[in-house]
Amino acid sequence: MNRRFKGIISSILAVTMIGVLATSCDNNKYEDLGNGYASGIDLEMNFYNSSNVRSIASSKDTYYYLGLRTCYLTAIDKNTGKSSVLCNKPNCLHDKETDPTKTLDCNAFFQSYSTIFYFNNKIYVIGNTINPKNINKDIYSMYEVNLDGSGHKEILNFNQSPVSSIIHRGYLYISFTDFVEDPSSYTKEKKKDMKYVVYRYDLSKPSKEPKTIFEEKGKYGRVSNLTAIGEKIYMDNNNEEEENTIVYDIKKDKTYKRKESYTYTVRQNDTLLNLKYDSTTTKVTDFDDNIIDEIPIEKTGVLYCNGEIIAIDNKDKYMKAYDSGDKNAKRTITFYDKDGNKIQDVDINNYILPVLGMDKKYLFFYSFDEENRTEDDLCVIDLSKLGTEDCKTEIYLQYDGNKNPPMIIGEK
Repeated sequence: MNRRFKGIISSILAVTMIGVLATSCDNNKYEDLGNGYASGIDLEMNFYNSSNVRSIASSKDTYYYLGLRTCYLTAIDKNTGKSSVLCNKPNCLHDKETDPTKTLDCNAFFQSYSTIFYFNNKIYVIGNTINPKNINKDIYSMYEVNLDGSGHKEILNFNQSPVSSIIHRGYLYISFTDFVEDPSSYTKEKKKDMKYVVYRYDLSKPSKEPKTIFEEKGKYGRVSNLTAIGEKIYMDNNNEEEENTIVYDIKKDKTYKRKESYTYTVRQNDTLLNLKYDSTTTKVTDFDDNIIDEIPIEKTGVLYCNGEIIAIDNKDKYMKAYDSGDKNAKRTITFYDKDGNKIQDVDINNYILPVLGMDKKYLFFYSFDEENRTEDDLCVIDLSKLGTEDCKTEIYLQYDGNKNPPMIIGEK
């Protein structure tokens, strides 16, 4: 082999190796984190709720909030309770703007009820806006915003409404379904070319084609309740033939179905325990689904846990009673210690809207105006007051529901 040819081969091999190493480094960026929790990198478990929408995200010192009617992404200092609209434009009136043609210019303004995430010192928002070319067809997008309110930009655009989404270890996991009408409207022939799917997008390269990690064709269904624990992504799979949990192993890059069907309800980043519950008890399991403890709490609603306190929202039970005409039905949160001992019932008078999640300090939820049937305030239950007469619902962030868009008029 002549010297010139050897040089060409060496150069090609060197370039190839650089490409392989770059790809390897990119793929392995978060692979060595194991099942421990990486703050700011892993999915924040505390603000999951049963509606598949996350209205609160959290960094070390700040809550970020975007609710049903708030319109403006709001930062709330955890220590002082002071709030500010997350926009850095010096001449922007933010939530005080009364000219509807200027509201879209605010970096904090989002047109719809959206899902938000904190990841690696940025805020990500997934929501929909009105399509100016077709008002009957919304545009579904993902936006990125810096923590100082700058850099508001659309990084992804979807052609349909997401079912569920999470951000975990550098990737967006998001599910979609073609089945959006009543099951009876789909014939076998029509279903043949339809599907539901879960994609994985690399946030470092959002324009890159997503990886399909799960897909089901020809069956009416959807994947919902996405959550993540260490090296695993868990998803509820429901179709006309089966209900089970789908697991995606990040490290092995493999997807498989679990034998059992239930939703993981991890709510505490420090302990990383899985909680599942049946009609009589709540089981605490490890990552391999081995039961390591059982606590005597019945399944009466949606369960939340922060590692020390367990909360049961009786929403399902309440709605059944409310729909049957029971005027005495009460929407309550029942709190237990980690051994299953009841601490207290707290009325939240919240009707149909979901609890937004619970961390070490608070359980968050919407207030609800029964007469106007509109959401007004972000409320909390202060967990440090549990077991005392002072433990009751408190307004954490107050809005004027008579204005459109609503204005922030006070803090905690």
